[in-house]
Amino acid sequence: MTAITSQDHWPRNIIVTMALALVLLGTLIPSSRMRPARGWFAVAQDDTSQLNEPVIIIGDQDLMEWPGSGTVQDPYVISGLTVRDTAYCILVTNTTAHFVIRDCVLRGASGAAILLSGVVHATVLNNRIIDSDTGISVIKSDHVSIQSNRITGCKSGISVEVSTRGTIHGNSVFDNSVGVLLQNVTGYMITANDIFGNDWAGVSLYLSQDNTIYANHVGWNGPDVTQGIEKNAMDSGGSNHWDDARGSGNFWHDWNGTAPYLIEGTSNSTDRFPALLEDDTPPQVDGPSQIIAYLDKSGPAIVTVNWTVEERFPRIYSVTVNDMAAESHSLINNTIHFVTTRPTIGTLNITVTISDWEGNEASHSVTVEVVPAPAQIDSLAIVGCSVLSIVMVAAIVLLIKRSK
Repeated sequence: MTAITSQDHWPRNIIVTMALALVLLGTLIPSSRMRPARGWFAVAQDDTSQLNEPVIIIGDQDLMEWPGSGTVQDPYVISGLTVRDTAYCILVTNTTAHFVIRDCVLRGASGAAILLSGVVHATVLNNRIIDSDTGISVIKSDHVSIQSNRITGCKSGISVEVSTRGTIHGNSVFDNSVGVLLQNVTGYMITANDIFGNDWAGVSLYLSQDNTIYANHVGWNGPDVTQGIEKNAMDSGGSNHWDDARGSGNFWHDWNGTAPYLIEGTSNSTDRFPALLEDDTPPQVDGPSQIIAYLDKSGPAIVTVNWTVEERFPRIYSVTVNDMAAESHSLINNTIHFVTTRPTIGTLNITVTISDWEGNEASHSVTVEVVPAPAQIDSLAIVGCSVLSIVMVAAIVLLIKRSK
């Protein structure tokens, strides 16, 4: 029988046995505790880690901190920001260089989400602006282009004052007090916008002249919409053109079929080529058909449902849980995020109903099964048992060696 001294190496068979045990151990121990696979049940939360500080730019020198060179071919680019709950999310003043503000999410500005004052050659493109005093404010500026933005929940969606030669094109402006407001403005083109569901008025021109407004979809604006009275456009300026003079005007939800369409206000303006705004397409809503939620000793099961919506003129959504009203809100996003809790095991039927401004509706239901959470396996217990197994195997091998 050969004794193993402190100078001897571990026998090869013990090393192999320990390695195999460790491999087995790695397959048994999860990265944390055991839980159901991702995708069945998850709680979505706002990602505040991605918030940015407000942007304040005073003069061309500050613009140089952003990508670009300031030319028409290579403008400075301010993009991809998420800013919320501040006086101004993005403020630019006293610049002459070309710049673009694009692809930003701006929310909760007590002043304006975007304020441009004393600027020339600016483009505001494809931003999402929510719940601010003013969505986009342009003051004493020239050659400003406002394109493809979505603006909701503001006192004024787009406000332009004492400015010249700009464009407002392809924006969706709704659920504000006033959609588009021009004051002392000359030479603006307002085209191909969706302006609807604003509380006070759709498009309002005050002391403004030589502006052109056509190819817009305007409807359901004003405080008396529920009584069938719309306030879609107002004009107290002069020489404004509410069509393109070549046969194309605007689409009005309250047009009675007789041309021209009369614009409310002291200017006596008309749209000579109006068309009726109609919407016979119901909303499209998509979401999961079934969700499994897990109830454990830590508290009630949290049930989260996310729906995606496609609708050009969204108005409201409502959610019911087992046919009981749960919540109802204006539909200002393309997604609906609903969270509820369930303290007991059982089945829930959660239904969302989408309504647009024309009265079209669509619904989607989700069946939620609340079940007991799978038994959790304690990682420390697994480690302890596995180490004990390794020690026992090593001891047996040693005994075998000693017996030879």
